[in-house]
Amino acid sequence: MRFKQSLVSAYRWFVQRKLYHIPFWICYTLFWYFLFARVDFWDALPTNLVYMSAYILSGYTVLYLLMPRLLFKRRYILFVLALLVSYAFWSVALGVGLMSLWKESLVGISDMEEAYQRAEFIGATFGSILPTMLIVLGIGLVKKWMSIQQKNRRLETDNLATELELLKSQLNPHFLFNAINSIYFLIRKDPDLAETSLTRFSDMLRYQLYECEGDLVPLDREIQYLRNFIELARLRKGDRVQVKFEVDESLNGEAVAPFLLMPIVENAFKHVSSHATRDNVVEIQLKKMEANKLQVNIHNTRTQRSNPMPDPRPSGGIGLSNLQRRLELLYHGRYVLDTHPDGAWYRVVLEIPLEKIAQSPSIALT
Repeated sequence: MRFKQSLVSAYRWFVQRKLYHIPFWICYTLFWYFLFARVDFWDALPTNLVYMSAYILSGYTVLYLLMPRLLFKRRYILFVLALLVSYAFWSVALGVGLMSLWKESLVGISDMEEAYQRAEFIGATFGSILPTMLIVLGIGLVKKWMSIQQKNRRLETDNLATELELLKSQLNPHFLFNAINSIYFLIRKDPDLAETSLTRFSDMLRYQLYECEGDLVPLDREIQYLRNFIELARLRKGDRVQVKFEVDESLNGEAVAPFLLMPIVENAFKHVSSHATRDNVVEIQLKKMEANKLQVNIHNTRTQRSNPMPDPRPSGGIGLSNLQRRLELLYHGRYVLDTHPDGAWYRVVLEIPLEKIAQSPSIALT
């Protein structure tokens, strides 16, 4: 274990000091040497060192000077001009460095031949610096893009965590008021029922405040939370609404992200019809599908209006649109949320993957 930690520490030190640049520049220089090699490697070693120095200096001018100070600040014209000036400067500098290294080869020739060879020599170095600067420019742009993508993913995860914490810390204030009010009136009328209702209400608060610390919660606790909510909703609605709640017995030992089911259940009770001569029904069915998925079917009768689509936002402001955004972040490409009116009914179908309780994935399960 100690050896492994030492390796990790050494790797982090290597990366933080950017020592991985050294093998990159060595390989880059050797690539061009072997591509155009005309002399023995050891004879060409001084020349390769001069080339590598020019590659490094020109590349870092682009990567650490021009890009952060001009390109990333959207000063595009100045960046292009500075890039051209840098290109010319380092090309000439490379040519001067190579001529000083090879000055003995210019001895004994005429002034005209020497001037011609110097001009040809410097001109050839322009072709060496150009690909280097373009490659480094491309690497810098890719690195910047990856940094932006990583930052966006981190922001999405942080926003989701913040949103989930807000969801855990609140109960629908209308539901809270109605539940307390209903229990209050039951205390004298039916003390036993009032005691049972208060116990359910307390269990809901305990679950929401203390039992949802992880990214996943046991599905049976989420179902029990729904049962408590349904019983308290029945207490408020009375005999005006019939509730059917079915749970597949094969659902056992799985886990889901907390509070994904509550918004659509609450939405059904909020928008259930209020007919005086017909049944008002809320049907909730949870069943296990193939590929270890949970399917939630929720149907509620609705009042026919000129606008048949009920407001999808529960009183607490959580809403189906908010739920869909959470689903997208949690189960991108692996969930189904279908909401639509169907004659006298409003239907919601939700399908999400089931996880094992033993697993501890991060918030972004995508």
